[in-house]
Amino acid sequence: MRRFLRLWRRVGDHQPERRTSSPYIEVANPFADQLDTGRSTAERYPDVVAAGSLAAALDVALRRRGSVLRSERGLYGAQSASYASVSSGDRHAQIDMAARERLFLFSLWQKEIQIAKGQTSDLAHVASVIRAWLEKKQSGTDIAQQLPFVRVTDSGASYERGTFVEDAWQRLLKDGLTPRKNDAFLWGELERFIHLASQRPELRRLLPYTSLFRFSVTPRSRPPDNVVPVVWPLGNGRFVLTPYWGGESLAEGDAEQVLDAFVESVRDLPAWRHDVGDAR
Repeated sequence: MRRFLRLWRRVGDHQPERRTSSPYIEVANPFADQLDTGRSTAERYPDVVAAGSLAAALDVALRRRGSVLRSERGLYGAQSASYASVSSGDRHAQIDMAARERLFLFSLWQKEIQIAKGQTSDLAHVASVIRAWLEKKQSGTDIAQQLPFVRVTDSGASYERGTFVEDAWQRLLKDGLTPRKNDAFLWGELERFIHLASQRPELRRLLPYTSLFRFSVTPRSRPPDNVVPVVWPLGNGRFVLTPYWGGESLAEGDAEQVLDAFVESVRDLPAWRHDVGDAR
């Protein structure tokens, strides 16, 4: 199987008798439109080789469980032989194949948020997870409680608790900004601005994020958001509000002056909601 530098972190221990010291799994090249027909691939994935692609083999497994779901093999314009996705409404699942062992790696998504992920050597188990997620509309938490090879991500647990936005604010407020050692980017001033921004209800109802050394908020599930302006620290307690891609400043001054302008720029945006897709 063609090598491709794409790695998955292992989830638990799917095969206790084959423990490995490496926490990562090498994934087969998802942009290859044909499977490697070498002996190792045929031995590890006889069902996939017989079907011609992971998507085709997954469809067989889904049909055997009475599912009407069908998978797709498209990936950024390529027709992948070792990658598949299945969608229903605002939910979808992505599946990859490991390159050096028989292992299917899957992730469950909602509103562009990774809710859960897992891995198993049995494609029938993957089909069962997909049915639970996309047809039965079970939560990632419920699926993980039923199946030991599925793990809910931190963002998934936050989303399913209904605290996704507030948790994002708390991370910024409590943990601060990681690259603070480089004073050239004025991380300390940006942190102080974020603390002031958190006190504005018009901003607190939206998802906060940082991009490079800028701060902004969005009603979308997954930042960045190139529609909402961003705030840059200038030093000496001064800040500037600009369009995401740069250009003429929308406001410049001390923190309160820029915050006032920032609030006005997002006043008409809908609040971030768990029960709908992207708000815009």
